[in-house]
Amino acid sequence: SGSNVYGAIKLDGDCQNTIIANNYIRKSAHGIVVEGALYTSIRGNTIENPTEYGIRLNAGYTDYANIAGNMITNSGNNGMKMGIYIQYGQYFNVTGNTVLNADEDGISCAGSKGVVSGNTIYSSGGNGITSSTGNVMSITGNSVGNSGDYAIRVGTGDCTSVVGNCSYDSGKYPSQF
Repeated sequence: SGSNVYGAIKLDGDCQNTIIANNYIRKSAHGIVVEGALYTSIRGNTIENPTEYGIRLNAGYTDYANIAGNMITNSGNNGMKMGIYIQYGQYFNVTGNTVLNADEDGISCAGSKGVVSGNTIYSSGGNGITSSTGNVMSITGNSVGNSGDYAIRVGTGDCTSVVGNCSYDSGKYPSQF
């Protein structure tokens, strides 16, 4: 099942209670791709130079993911790629990650009921953090520097809180809500 999304590690289909931890991934299309999995923990991984996304939660019911303590550098040399991309999913936590030199957004979330907290994003070509369609999002305690566009950008959605973040040397605009 799933789509034709390739990477070094892929959870495809009805996986539950899976841990992806302490891997070193270098020069792959995607670092880690998760499609249709529940209760996934992605932690302590180092992902260098993926040509697409560092970590991507893709199609299906990819809910209850915990993405913590990962280091992602130089993602997306093909353009429009993010360090961490949550395309679909609910009840996710993205905490304590470091994303350096993402071609587009450092962390981008289109899911809902998520927490993005305590991350460091530096030198992203687009936004440091994007919440594009999320409802009940919490974006707190992140450090975003040298973004090409906004440090933090929130699109449509209800009940989003953006509290206690630090933005420095971000491109065109410091933040948009």
